[in-house]
Amino acid sequence: MSLKVNGLTFAATGVVPASATLARARHGRRLRCNPTAAATSHTFGPEQPLREWLAREGGFLHPGLRLVDRAPCGCRGVVAAETIPLEELAGHGPLVVVPKDLHLENTAALKLLESWMGPAAAADAAAGMSSAALVAVALAYEKALGAASRWAPYIASLPEEPPAPWLLPREALAAAAAAAIAGRGGGGGEGGCTESEWVAAAKARRSEVEEEVTRACLALADAAAAADAARHLGSRTAGSTSGSGGDTCGSWLTPPLLTWALAHVQSRSLGTAGSSGLVPVVDLLNHCASARPPMLQLDDSDRLVVTALPTRGGEAAPLAAGEELLISYGARAPLEGWLKFGFVADEWWEGARDEEV
Repeated sequence: MSLKVNGLTFAATGVVPASATLARARHGRRLRCNPTAAATSHTFGPEQPLREWLAREGGFLHPGLRLVDRAPCGCRGVVAAETIPLEELAGHGPLVVVPKDLHLENTAALKLLESWMGPAAAADAAAGMSSAALVAVALAYEKALGAASRWAPYIASLPEEPPAPWLLPREALAAAAAAAIAGRGGGGGEGGCTESEWVAAAKARRSEVEEEVTRACLALADAAAAADAARHLGSRTAGSTSGSGGDTCGSWLTPPLLTWALAHVQSRSLGTAGSSGLVPVVDLLNHCASARPPMLQLDDSDRLVVTALPTRGGEAAPLAAGEELLISYGARAPLEGWLKFGFVADEWWEGARDEEV
């Protein structure tokens, strides 16, 4: 399937395209914007640092877009401060452009581990982790660095409480499950779709995450200890005590921090089953079945970039003032979607009902 903008056809195949043929993403820098007060009354605090950081890294966030805490969908999202006409899309291309090297995924996370402990120890540590846990370790490390992290403006955009129902306390979990199931219509409550079953599934997911966090912490600690021992041995052999590597993989990594990071990776990653990753700004966009997923394209400098723009019926469409920029998260089973994202889209219920017929 494809997407037409100004006579160009863009591959619309998600973050990782099936085809090696990529269209070019053009993003103008001289766009006029005069945001309305109504559209910015609940502007998200870290927006400006995030916008400036993205620009420094070679990306682009249309000046007519605002990051808000209460978007029309009811949660944090990206909203147009004023109408963005089709002519502007045709002239300047996607509204969000994120360099591919800001896609924090398996390979980038492994390289980060290698910088701490060397390739061999990093490979040993990664062998004991899932794809999501590997990316979560990298995210946790960057969060622990605080303002010194390259990713600090992005991390500031992440809520302290990820939208994972399995993190909720008992009463809140039961209420969340009941609210999600209520969207099914027709009484809800049939086999596999009761409050007690969904609560049990969330508790099981919490146990799985706790086990995964424990495994990841142990794998990282063991690999780091082996790397430190090798460095100390090398230092003694060379008659030097410098370059021991310090506590790069020590006390900063705590189970609560890694749980927080893993919850964000699981809820924000739109990759395949064998790959996990975070794409700044793009992962702030909410879901709509009629929208398209983010696209991987080439920009004018032949860099790979992840892009997003408003679409209807497979073609670029204007964005009205106050309207959200949305992407598609794809088809999900209701329980799967709820455990991952914390909500169930209407069409996911429809798909489940169709399968029951």
